Amino acid sequence: QQLARELASGERTLDAQTLCTLPTAALKTELKSLKGIGDYAAHTLLMLLGHYGELPVDSEYRSFVHRHYFPSTPADALPDDKHIATLYDDWGAWKYLAYWFDHYD
Repeated sequence: QQLARELASGERTLDAQTLCTLPTAALKTELKSLKGIGDYAAHTLLMLLGHYGELPVDSEYRSFVHRHYFPSTPADALPDDKHIATLYDDWGAWKYLAYWFDHYD
């Protein structure tokens, strides 16, 4: 509802040319300004928009990391989300794609 009201009133525009040229951080800020969009949703939407530098850490990501990076560690002893989010940092702006290919290899 919030987005529909803002678009109808002219308070917000969804100009594709403008959105496509925004740097990732600015686009993430824009996405998170929408009610109900947090980090997980913003990171997923960024990926769908061609920005691959953020990982949406959720239960599936945690499960994958547990199986592939910490198989002998009890689930309750895994590193925290902040740490496991850094596992693909070497891939920089492509980390989501690296995770995706790793996950579905």
